[in-house]
Amino acid sequence: MSESTMKSGNSTDPIYERTYHSTSESLVSVIIDAIANAAGVEPAALDKPLYEAIDTDALSKLFHNLDGSVDGYVAFNYLSYRVFVHSDGAVAVYERI
Repeated sequence: MSESTMKSGNSTDPIYERTYHSTSESLVSVIIDAIANAAGVEPAALDKPLYEAIDTDALSKLFHNLDGSVDGYVAFNYLSYRVFVHSDGAVAVYERI
């Protein structure tokens, strides 16, 4: 099961964070779930497909085997959010400023 956290307060803090585990779940599903939680809606209620914001196949391949040997992240905009996917498995959703 993934760890998740809903946050509020400082605009530099993520609205929602979740940890992705490459052996037990889909990265795309984790990202969609994190954005939906940040927006306070069900995933099916999101206004546009994730693939319109980022190449989901490439993203999944990039983060497929997270073993801690690489440090980095990918960031992209989706609706009114800035989403970060980190090499340690953290998925963080921020309000776009």
